[in-house]
Parts: sequence; C-alpha cells; structure tokens
Amino acid sequence: MKENIDSEIGETKRKIFEASRKILQEKGILGLTLAEAAAVAGVSKGGLLYHFASKSELLAGLLHFEASTFEQAVTDAALADGQPGAWTRAYIIASSEQALEGKSLSAVIGSLLLEPSLLPVYASHAARWAELLGRDQLPERTAHIIRFAVEGLWFDEVCGLRPLNPGQRAAFIDELLAMTRPA
Repeated sequence: MKENIDSEIGETKRKIFEASRKILQEKGILGLTLAEAAAVAGVSKGGLLYHFASKSELLAGLLHFEASTFEQAVTDAALADGQPGAWTRAYIIASSEQALEGKSLSAVIGSLLLEPSLLPVYASHAARWAELLGRDQLPERTAHIIRFAVEGLWFDEVCGLRPLNPGQRAAFIDELLAMTRPA
C-alpha cells in the first residue's frame, strides 16, 4: 500500500520528504532548513517553496505523510492477521519498531516540543488511531491501557531514556500483545 501513498503525493514531494526525513534523523529539527532540504532532495529552493512555503508547512506535510504511511502499514499487518485485536497488535509492534529504529515518524513527532504548530496535525492522527484501537473488539479499558503503555514506551525510547533492557522490553511487548488475545 506504500505505493498508493507515494503516488498521491507526487515525485517531488516524495524526494523532499525523504530528504527532510534524512536530515531530521541525522541533525534533528534544528538542523532542518528549507535550503538544506532542497539541496538534499535535488530540487531548487524555489521548487521546494512551491510545495511548502515555510519550514512549519514542510514539517506538517512530512508528519502527515509519515503518520499516514505508519497507519497504512499497521492496517496492512492487521488485515493479514484477521483476528479480533489485530489492529492493536499491529499498532503495538509497529510503534515499538518505530521507536527502536529511529524512524522518521518518531523524529517528526519528537519535534513537537520545538514546533508546537504541529500538535494539531499529530493530534488528528492520534485521535484516528485511538478510534481504530477502540473498534478493535477489545474492552475499552484494555484498549486504553495498551495505548498509553505503547505511547509511554515509545516516548521513553524516542527521548533516549531506554528504561528497559532488551529482555524486559520483549517481556513488556509480549504482555501487551497477550492482552489483545482472548484469555
């Protein structure tokens, strides 16, 4: 399904997003400039400005793209699973992989502290994910517990806190996954 998302945005935007993702992962939000994003993407600064008039617009577009890509990956994995709780299981796994691998969604969401104008963009995606978790045939309380546990683990890892060793982390993820299956 990634090709559907890519085809919706166009080749130039995809290049700009890939360049911005790379810069964010290597240098953080303060290292991302429109000029550098254009240079790394291989487009003129005017070409970048045609699509994004400001750094805030670029970050909002990137956040929307990355969140949509993440959601599509979760949905695809859930469809392959096909059992009650499938979307939640896929969300647990994808979120934990995002945090560990330093994926760009994590990098962009991490920039919310320095770019508060992105909060409504992220909030709309987070609300949709909460809705999808709530429709996953799990008790509402269980869905909330899982969501907040996943978000807490993700936050700790994105911030570099890493409070759990690999064995503890695996056991934590396994426990969350077990909560998505019938007893």
